[in-house]
Parts: sequence; C-alpha cells; structure tokens
Amino acid sequence: MTDPRALTKPNTEDRRPTDHPDNAGGAGLSVPALLAPLNRVLTPAIKQGIGSPLPFTAGLILLEVVGRRSGVTRTVPLLCADYGAALVVSTVRRRSQWVDNLVANPQAFVWLRGRRRAVVARVFRGGALASPDTLPITVLSAAARSYSLATGTSVAVLTLV
Repeated sequence: MTDPRALTKPNTEDRRPTDHPDNAGGAGLSVPALLAPLNRVLTPAIKQGIGSPLPFTAGLILLEVVGRRSGVTRTVPLLCADYGAALVVSTVRRRSQWVDNLVANPQAFVWLRGRRRAVVARVFRGGALASPDTLPITVLSAAARSYSLATGTSVAVLTLV
C-alpha cells in the first residue's frame, strides 16, 4: 500500500538549498518563513507602541517600505536605536529585501510609539553609501558607515521628517 504522504507534493515555495545563508539550521525553511508567525503577533502590538524605543534607547519599530518591483507596501518589524530625530536599523543577514527596497525608494514610514511617521533613509552597505541622497553627513551617518564597513552588513539611518 502506498503511503498517502508520498502522494502530496511538498510546499517548496519557502524552501532554499541547505547551504543557503537564510536557511535555518538546515531545515530547508527560510528565516522569513520561520519568523512570519511571530511577525503576525508582533505587528499589531508594535503599531500600538508596545516595545517602542524611548529616545536614546533601543526597541521595536515597524518599517513600511514600498516593494521595488511589486509596488506593494511591505511592513517589517525591526529592532532600532532611537537617536531623537533619527533611527538606526541594521540587518543581521547579508541581504534583506527591506534594505533593497529602501535603496530603491528611500521615502518610507515607521510606526514609532503608536504613531505612523514619515522617514527618509540613508542606506550603507559594506561601508559604502547605497542610496543616493542629499541629506547632510552627520556623526550618526559616519558611525553607521563605519559599523557597516566593519561588519559587512547593511545599516540604514532613518531621518524623521
């Protein structure tokens, strides 16, 4: 008798090769696929301001960015450091879609302390400025650039508008 599980086609939509950097412990599931259930729980709480950073502390924000290809607004929970008029967010992985979307369109929104706020992003990748802008160079931008160079990750400075 044939095992009924052998007749069903596995969902490979969120699967990556076992050596892919986003692969979670060789399970074949991507990090975004594993975090999706957590993000569904966190998103409403963060919108209400739960977990938001106070000035000069770290906490959670929601970043709303327009997809560079789809044009669809994507919402991503991120850990950030709040420096008053600017927020600093960084990737853990080498490539994150939200970073690519910010490079393509640096105008975005964040949910911070229960309010939706407009921001303009300056993105550094491997120490290089990845998003052309006219924002003045600040000490914070210089520090973000240095961190990006040292770690090889992407760092975005989000200036509140």
